[in-house]
Amino acid sequence: MHPAPPAPATPGLIPPSYTTPWDAAEDVDLLKALKVLVGRQPYGRVAHGYCVIQRYGQPIRSAVQIGAFLTWMEAEGLSASTRRSIVGLLRRVQPHNVAL
Repeated sequence: MHPAPPAPATPGLIPPSYTTPWDAAEDVDLLKALKVLVGRQPYGRVAHGYCVIQRYGQPIRSAVQIGAFLTWMEAEGLSASTRRSIVGLLRRVQPHNVAL
C-alpha cells in the first residue's frame, strides 16, 4: 500500500503582509484575479508575481503604466525572465487589456 500524497502547499504560500486590502487608487480587480490564480495554481512563480505586483502598488492598465511597471521591475533587479513571467501573468488575468 502506498502512502497518501502530501497535501497541496497553498496555505502560507502568500506571506500575511501581502494580503492586506489595496487603496482605492490601486487596481483591485487585478489583485483579486491574481489571488484567484494563486489559489488555483499554487506555484512559486505565480505567488511571486502576485507579491511583486502588490509591492509595486500602482495601477497597471495602460501602455504607459505597463512601461513604468517594467522600468520599476528592472530597477528592483528582477531578471528579464522574471519580468517576462510576470507580464505573462498579467496577460492571463487581463486578457482584454490590449496594452499588454
